Amino acid sequence: MMQRIHCPNCGALAERHCHALLGEVRTQCDACDYLLVTCAKSGRVLESYAPGLEVYKTSQRLQILLTQGATVLQ
Repeated sequence: MMQRIHCPNCGALAERHCHALLGEVRTQCDACDYLLVTCAKSGRVLESYAPGLEVYKTSQRLQILLTQGATVLQ
């Protein structure tokens, strides 16, 4: 089962997948790369990754600049 939720890290739309066969709940956000995998029974954290919001804000600013016609120096 999949639910659309707001990311607890950045507030963007994220997905929560409940895997009955695996016995886990996976919450992930493509906007800020947030990931949380918990045990469906106990709620224990099995895997997690939550980058700082500064990474998210920087990537958002870069996207805005690129849509306004800025070029990226390599």
